[in-house]
Amino acid sequence: MINKETIKLIKENKKCKTMLALRLDKSVATIYRYIDSNDIMLTTDIALNTIQEFTGLERKDMLDADMFINANANQLLSNAIGK
Repeated sequence: MINKETIKLIKENKKCKTMLALRLDKSVATIYRYIDSNDIMLTTDIALNTIQEFTGLERKDMLDADMFINANANQLLSNAIGK
């Protein structure tokens, strides 16, 4: 998930939203829905690179810290049960 500060910056940046639509091959209306729901599509490489380009933020500063904790916990669990 994208953190709230980054969502705010995206909402305020028309060029960022337009480029997200172009690069993700989606309508601007779809990008607005992605932003409003903090859709996982905003965490794709293409989206993160675009957001970084237009906000100047690093990936580590864009993503919600809880996402890393949950991903790490899931990986540890998968390793523990042998999957």
